[in-house]
Amino acid sequence: MGYYKLGPNHEIIPVYDVLEWGEWFESMDNRRVAETDVAGFHVSTVFLGLDHGLLDDARAVLFETMVFDGDWSDVRCERCCTWAEAERQHARLVREIETAGKLAAKHAGAAKPTPEPKP
Repeated sequence: MGYYKLGPNHEIIPVYDVLEWGEWFESMDNRRVAETDVAGFHVSTVFLGLDHGLLDDARAVLFETMVFDGDWSDVRCERCCTWAEAERQHARLVREIETAGKLAAKHAGAAKPTPEPKP
């Protein structure tokens, strides 16, 4: 598991000194890709700084998007490898929540079927 930081253009830079990495990692401003509140959910995408790949994949898994509900319980987690992928992943999850919210609102007024009585 390696240490990484981001360059000024979001390029991934390996770090071999844990103290250097820790100092860089302290600021969330360095690591936040996006943060969105939508339809009662909080979507947060961040740079992790450590490879979270479980397999010996050639690409380091360094970004994570978490979706939290109103009680701050995590309801979804997705990971990816680059800043650009993380931006797309964040936007996709926000769109999915928006779409689900619109569908729920559309169907909220629909009549619910009455269960048939048991014989």
